[in-house]
Amino acid sequence: MLRDAAVSLSLANLCFVKVWARTLSSAGAYFNEFPIVYAGIIIDVLVLGALFFAAVTIVRRSRAAFLMNVARWGFLIAMLTALNGIALLIVTLSGINFATLLGRNIAYFAGLGLTALAVLVAIRVRNLLVHFAPRVLLVLLPFVLITFSQTTWKLSQESGVVHAANAAQPPTQIMRNKPATRVLWIIFDEMDQRMSFSERPPSVTLSELDRLRAESVYAVNAFPPAPITYMSLPALITGRLVASVAPARADELMVRFDGEKTPVGWSSQPNVFSEARQSGFHTGLAGWCHPYCEVIGKSLTKCDEVKENASADFTLKASMFSHAQGLISTIPLLQQATIPIIQRVAFFNQIVTTGERRKYTVRYNRVLESALNAAVDPNLDLVFVHSPAPHPPGIYDRAKDDFSLESKNGYVDNLELVDRTIGELRRAMERTGMWEKTTVIISADHWWRTEMWSRGPFWTREDAEFSHGKLDHRIPFLIKLSGQRNQLTYSSAFNTIVTHDLILALMSGKVSKPGEVTTWLDQHRTISDSPYNRDELLP
Repeated sequence: MLRDAAVSLSLANLCFVKVWARTLSSAGAYFNEFPIVYAGIIIDVLVLGALFFAAVTIVRRSRAAFLMNVARWGFLIAMLTALNGIALLIVTLSGINFATLLGRNIAYFAGLGLTALAVLVAIRVRNLLVHFAPRVLLVLLPFVLITFSQTTWKLSQESGVVHAANAAQPPTQIMRNKPATRVLWIIFDEMDQRMSFSERPPSVTLSELDRLRAESVYAVNAFPPAPITYMSLPALITGRLVASVAPARADELMVRFDGEKTPVGWSSQPNVFSEARQSGFHTGLAGWCHPYCEVIGKSLTKCDEVKENASADFTLKASMFSHAQGLISTIPLLQQATIPIIQRVAFFNQIVTTGERRKYTVRYNRVLESALNAAVDPNLDLVFVHSPAPHPPGIYDRAKDDFSLESKNGYVDNLELVDRTIGELRRAMERTGMWEKTTVIISADHWWRTEMWSRGPFWTREDAEFSHGKLDHRIPFLIKLSGQRNQLTYSSAFNTIVTHDLILALMSGKVSKPGEVTTWLDQHRTISDSPYNRDELLP
């Protein structure tokens, strides 16, 4: 019985190897917004191990031939899941991007073929595998102690993490100067030019965005510096194209800039906030995804990010369910076979996606709360907001004008949430007299990556209908200067990597009128679409 318990626990631990790798890696430490996930995975492994042990005990006591046969097949599936997770981990650790080497489609089908071949071979030798595998699992039992001890240590380290506003830096000794204009810079994650303006679906109403466009410099051909948030935000904030990134620890991201061979720590690099601080301006940030306060907090007067210990909105139960989904996605060929069903059947979609929708709702509301506070703070001269909207999954129902976890909600619903956000920020600033004193910049970190989302569970019928299979890398770019009343359209193509320099030019008074903005863009734009906006870089 003790041997069965040990084998069951070891197998359960290995089944979660892909989840362990994500949770315990440098990337896991860097991007983990909810430390309760550490407790969740330990409990998940213990629960799965208990289920394995209970199943083995029942089968041994019953000695029914049918149950023995079912148990052997179940054990084979569990072993294949563990082996698939190990294989995926090896590929990740190798650093080889097969999508770049072979092309995304060839890499996908080659991986699918190799997985199918491995499954067929395992079925042919299943009796041998069932005989020898328990011995291997006993040898690997110490791996349980390694994963559990590392997780417990990380949980103890994260247990003191509260809302990261505590990471705000006191004003430096540099004399406070008044900027020529106060700046509110908002990045809406994955906001797409085509869906927002150029080819907006008739059923989507963006009245606040249209109102803002009517009194802004409106660029119709703006391109982001990278296709993923992890690369794009460091590029925008430093004003330099980023070729690659690699999380080093919870408070550092290694960044390799365009044209450079050696990566450097993002925290050590000058950025738009540190340069504004050097000029005597106060800076604030409200964001998600990156641990901004830990990495560049020293450049900020006030910092607030989505990173909390736990809340009633994201519970231990939700964390455990999220890890269980990671386990299920490791079962060979299961994800490829079930995604079409999950996309089309609301009941299954609801089960699979509710956890992520709940997490994104928490993220959105926390960032909005922080953004509203920072936007009306007269002591802040440069405020940066990185909002999760309209990034999938859909968390908003535009028909009901309210948040919703229903599976039918998609990207275009979240676009109306963007519009609602702009309206809330504007009204809060108007009430405090800050709107007319502030230059507002609205843009995105990357386009709506339909080629990626169409392969996953968050893709809806409306998404497929409105995307039309088109690929357009353009993102919105609006600048409403303080006191501006009329729209000025800018048609030349440029990359928003110039936003860093433009903000400093605005705050120093070198640029103050709509015509001066377009002239400045003409003089400083270099590339349009980034050389790093490639499909193979997408997850």
